[in-house]
Amino acid sequence: MRDFTIVPTDATTKPKWMWKSNVDPWSKIQTPEWSCYSDAQNAIIEEAFLKNQTFVILDNRCIDFKRMIQIFDNDQKKQRPVRRNALTEDKLPQEERFLFDTVIPKLSFGKQYGWVPPFILEVRKSLKLKAKQLPSNDEVIIPMIVEKAALGIIDEGKLVGERSKAEAIAEELMLQKNRGVKEVWKCCANLYTRPSFLYRKLNEAMRFLGSEEDEQLWRDKVRTLGPFCLLLWDNPFKSKLSKNIILYRGVTLHEEHIATYQTLLKNPDEYHSFQAFTSCSRNQETAELVGNALFIMEVEYAFTANIAGESSVPAEEEELIFPGVCFSVQRVKFDDKNKKPLIYLKLRQRLNERDKYETTTKNQPLTANINLPFQVHHCNGDDLDYHVGLLLLSLQNGAWCIGELFGFSFSLRFKLLIGIFTTVVFYCVMQYRSIARRFLVFDHLIISLSSIASYICSVYTYLIMSLLTVLGTIIGFDLLFCIVALLSVSAFCYRIACSDHRFVKSFDGFRVYCGDRPRIAGYLGYDAYFSDYRASLRPVKPGTIIAPHGIYLNDSNGDPKYSLPAAVDEDYFRAAFHDGVDRGKSFITPCMIDRDGEFLKTELYQAIWSSKTKKMRLLQSNKKITMD
Repeated sequence: MRDFTIVPTDATTKPKWMWKSNVDPWSKIQTPEWSCYSDAQNAIIEEAFLKNQTFVILDNRCIDFKRMIQIFDNDQKKQRPVRRNALTEDKLPQEERFLFDTVIPKLSFGKQYGWVPPFILEVRKSLKLKAKQLPSNDEVIIPMIVEKAALGIIDEGKLVGERSKAEAIAEELMLQKNRGVKEVWKCCANLYTRPSFLYRKLNEAMRFLGSEEDEQLWRDKVRTLGPFCLLLWDNPFKSKLSKNIILYRGVTLHEEHIATYQTLLKNPDEYHSFQAFTSCSRNQETAELVGNALFIMEVEYAFTANIAGESSVPAEEEELIFPGVCFSVQRVKFDDKNKKPLIYLKLRQRLNERDKYETTTKNQPLTANINLPFQVHHCNGDDLDYHVGLLLLSLQNGAWCIGELFGFSFSLRFKLLIGIFTTVVFYCVMQYRSIARRFLVFDHLIISLSSIASYICSVYTYLIMSLLTVLGTIIGFDLLFCIVALLSVSAFCYRIACSDHRFVKSFDGFRVYCGDRPRIAGYLGYDAYFSDYRASLRPVKPGTIIAPHGIYLNDSNGDPKYSLPAAVDEDYFRAAFHDGVDRGKSFITPCMIDRDGEFLKTELYQAIWSSKTKKMRLLQSNKKITMD
């Protein structure tokens, strides 16, 4: 594992190769200074030594076992003594395991990039994969991705001077390319846990996600390390989020880092993110063996993978946290017994309650990249016929289901009665879910109600109609039954045709999730209207890249208000604000997606009302964007 080592109960002996690192390696006056080869290099040297080879080549240097010296290829005169020491496992130096920390507290949850990291999105674009095309659901692409991953690993190995090790890793990965996605993933997990440059370089690249000044650093690694990252990220064994588990991670932190977490403790509801793959353990004693601080992480719901079975050291009980998992600091205290600070974190995949049920790394949810195009659904005679047809279809389906369930046929009156009750129940549930700030898709309709008053009014209306229908049926007056049934159908159609809450029909556009409520945006000149909040798009040419935004706002009472801005390209931004917004303290979090439904980036803005210009302006990184 990357961040801690296991101390065996029986301290076994393991050889460690070292080279003399003095300025003058042959000086007899200076105190000898010895430096260890990396774990990966040590394994290669030891393997050659045990095979009784006379020498072994490590990229730009050669180890001569007869003379026990190291010789550089580009200069035969540069030679240094080497030696082989037998050290117990619990005394092995572990400096390289603390080269980086994948927790970046500086990046707040406001900068979180959703459940699919930008690195993965860029990899998919680089490999020219479709929106929902992944190794776990399309095994045809696996050999191609494995080949590119192997070539990329070799290229990275050349850059760090470990070509031979890189070729060995690539060769092992290539052996799995035709054995299916599960074997490929197991191999990737095993390679990731080995002490080599692979896990270090991968995480070093991904830790820069979210930093604009360092964006090119991680983009440069998309071609070389991206395919391997995609294979590791797309876990075919994990279709659900991990819940209610405790994980531990030992790290080395400086005083300023610990002070940062103490500062974050002041806002326990503020979330930050793991930018890269993060190794931890289910065993607290294991994690306590290293570092001067210990993270104790309570996983509410997040994507993690238990890779103890695939790890090169199974006893570490390693659990791998996937990129994009967010955390909040709950408590920081000092452990007097072990003389180290304990930092308690709470892990969530995202802040949305909805995401607990809809996110997965195995099969991407339709809600993430769903194409729900639309245009305004105007009310006319055709629409009325359409909705009447939907109502009659519900009646017929309800009666058929009851008949099939109980195995007998009903009279037309009873069929209509059951159908009406089925419709009422469905509609009440649909209304309730709308009040919970959700969209419910019914056939080609997206229905959104925004007020509890509307919910109560509509539900009670249909309940009264249903009770009258039952009464008419019991009394047995066919005329009364027909009249009440007609009134029920008419009320339903009237509600649809004349409601202030518009129904939106699918044609061309996007479905966007932001804050804790899904929003809709579109393109090609269509307008969208939602209850009393509205936004429109300027007409654009077909094929123009659109970046629709979903905006989350609070009014002066702290209640959520929503509005939709629209963008024709990345340089254009416009929004319509609701009048009830508290202009001095409102924060806006737009989520941008492209035409394929992929998230591009998220930014944090602050809305400020200018009393002089009588306009709203947005503040982003000290950059003012004026809004009409």
